[in-house]
Amino acid sequence: MALRSVRQGGGFPAGYNQEKMKTCAIFLLSTQAPIVETSSETEAIDTDTYSRSMQQINQHDYFGKMERSLRTISYCMGDLDTTSVSLPLVADGSDYQRFLSEFATSNIPENVPVVNVFDNKKYEESISKFQELNHLKDSLSGETAKFEDVLKELMVTIASSVQAISALKVASTDKVILESNKILYKILKAPYNHYSPVLEAAEIERIRNENFNYSESVQSYEPFQLKASSRVRYNLLTGMWTAEDGSATSFPFGVHQIYEEIVAPVVQNLMNENRIERMKIYNHIKDQKISYLNKWHQDAENFYRVNRTESTTIITLMQESLREYVAAYNTLISFKKTEDSMAMSQGSLDSTIVDVVDNSAETLLAYEQESKEFQQVQGDFETYMERLMDDISAKAERFGHIEYYDAKLRDGHSNEVAVATNEVHALDDRRKPLASVNPLFAKVSELPPPPSIEEITFEHISLNLPAIAKNALEELEKVSEEEAENGDDSSSSSEQALADDGDESRVEVVDEPELENEFEDENEDESNNNENE
Repeated sequence: MALRSVRQGGGFPAGYNQEKMKTCAIFLLSTQAPIVETSSETEAIDTDTYSRSMQQINQHDYFGKMERSLRTISYCMGDLDTTSVSLPLVADGSDYQRFLSEFATSNIPENVPVVNVFDNKKYEESISKFQELNHLKDSLSGETAKFEDVLKELMVTIASSVQAISALKVASTDKVILESNKILYKILKAPYNHYSPVLEAAEIERIRNENFNYSESVQSYEPFQLKASSRVRYNLLTGMWTAEDGSATSFPFGVHQIYEEIVAPVVQNLMNENRIERMKIYNHIKDQKISYLNKWHQDAENFYRVNRTESTTIITLMQESLREYVAAYNTLISFKKTEDSMAMSQGSLDSTIVDVVDNSAETLLAYEQESKEFQQVQGDFETYMERLMDDISAKAERFGHIEYYDAKLRDGHSNEVAVATNEVHALDDRRKPLASVNPLFAKVSELPPPPSIEEITFEHISLNLPAIAKNALEELEKVSEEEAENGDDSSSSSEQALADDGDESRVEVVDEPELENEFEDENEDESNNNENE
């Protein structure tokens, strides 16, 4: 038998008074949480089991103190002061137990001889120590109950606190990140000049469809120009962009100030200085490409015509071969039949007449079948040639495109912004938030790889800690009830066997005549049994 007690009180105040418990560090942490967590005593935590992208994070003061307090309590719960004593006990249902139940008594009459069944002197020290443990257990039973209640309350409180505070911390972190991103996006919009997409719809649509082809744009190209009256300005109160006429929009058309105010004017002025020389170069390039394309189309047309003629010739030869084959086959059949008839008539001259076999129906059927196969081959070949010509035409069109660098250098950026504006819906989920800065910015930005999150992370986040604590306490209550039921009988027998005065180990001596009669009755029974045997 052993008595175990917590050596250091579990880190709680002595007596486990409710008022004192409220001042305990762990209870203060579980009932009060700071709005802003300090970081004077940070602690590095390994998180590689949750994410390979973030294998270590810093745990700040609040959760760090709570975890250290729980570790202290856990250590104290394992640091026990154990006092034990060993005593021989009479087992339930044994002969000794039945003997003591029948003959032992604690009410001994006066002047009656007593026989000591057990030698108590040998175990007096152990019995005394057991009694001390028993008295100590009884004296601590009240504090033990209080301590158990404190631990149960602590389990529920910590579970609820960690669940609520973790959820609030995740929500607040998401909100901080979201709001900081909104501020960042507004800051990133500062280098752009913003225009109303409604007032400048026609000009934006024109630059979106511009392909900067020299052959089409050299005479009719007009530089991309947005009117100053279409400029919009951000309203801090409404979060909208407002134009001079009072119209508002949430997604203005933005052109970077560097391109609009510096690059475009500089390019236009530089291009005007040597326009004549560039026109000569453009015209020379155009003449060269036209010559190449004419030769290209001529060769492609010759190739197509020659292959078509050759395919027609091949088909004609195949049809002629088929007709010759059918005629030769019919002649062979006629000769075969004549030979068979001569063999059967034993050389009669009448049987040597050759019957002409007319199988025009079979010939026509075979011809139609082969004609279909020829037509199928011819159709496949013509389809292939059409695809080949379409591909050649597409490549020729791309080759014939002459980049009009005068317009491309000046308005190429505006064209890319206009095209990206129509492609916002096609962006992936990670790029779409960047579209609020500028669609082209969202389209061409280089993003880091997506973070790696393990499945165990979502499992731990979805845990319901208060429910887990409640279930654990219910299971503990059931175990305590079962132990209490099983320990009632053993505790009563132990108390009976180890009373303070040791009377249980004494037996009252009965009168001698009665004892002799009992022995005589036993002897008679034994002799009768022997005779029967």
